[in-house]
Amino acid sequence: MRFSLLQKEAGSMYRYNAFNNALPVAPRLPILDDGNTACWYTFCDPSTLNLNGDGKVVSVNDISGNNRGLTSISLYGSHLPVPTVNGLSMTGTILKTAPFTLNQPEMVYVVFKHGETFNSQRQLFGGNNFDDMSLYINYANTLHNTLAYGGNVLQFVSSYDPQKFILNKVLFNGNGSFLDVNGVRQSGNLGTAAGGGLTIGGLNFDFFGIVSEFIVRKIADTTINEGIITDYLKSKYSL
Repeated sequence: MRFSLLQKEAGSMYRYNAFNNALPVAPRLPILDDGNTACWYTFCDPSTLNLNGDGKVVSVNDISGNNRGLTSISLYGSHLPVPTVNGLSMTGTILKTAPFTLNQPEMVYVVFKHGETFNSQRQLFGGNNFDDMSLYINYANTLHNTLAYGGNVLQFVSSYDPQKFILNKVLFNGNGSFLDVNGVRQSGNLGTAAGGGLTIGGLNFDFFGIVSEFIVRKIADTTINEGIITDYLKSKYSL
């Protein structure tokens, strides 16, 4: 079972998810309310999701307080994100903010599952123009080649179960950048491209999988604060 906090007593800080009363939604993390969070989406929390008559997601509220909500855009047919207890199931769709200023340094935390077990190339997120501050995942022969782009590319090949949820972190900060895939880090230069907004999914390589939580910080978090945010996400999602 994904969540490690299932046995919290009544009256605790944890409230119950309306999709399934056994799945708690963790409380807000104070660090993320320090004024340095550009946007924050908790896709497991149904109170943040706006649905159409078919029960599909047409938009998602930004819980950072910055009013940078996501709008669903179908890439073909009537594909829109589908809410599940684990987050949003996505295929053939993107989620996009209105343009906003997002200059480096930018730090992204994302919990997701890349559910495909066949060779594929997918884009997990990008900036307003898709290729700014972006992350791609190429899956082939049980290995993932994860590429972050911010004008330059950082990449490395790793092996993890595509049926399990993982935490990826990317710091876009010129030659002080890093790409962290499930705790394995590659440091280097990601260039200086600005985001200009946020797109979850990709235009030519639409993401196939489930996205649980997405946080964008407009600073390079200190080691201590990065650790607190990481521990929060790992505990919340039993990673």
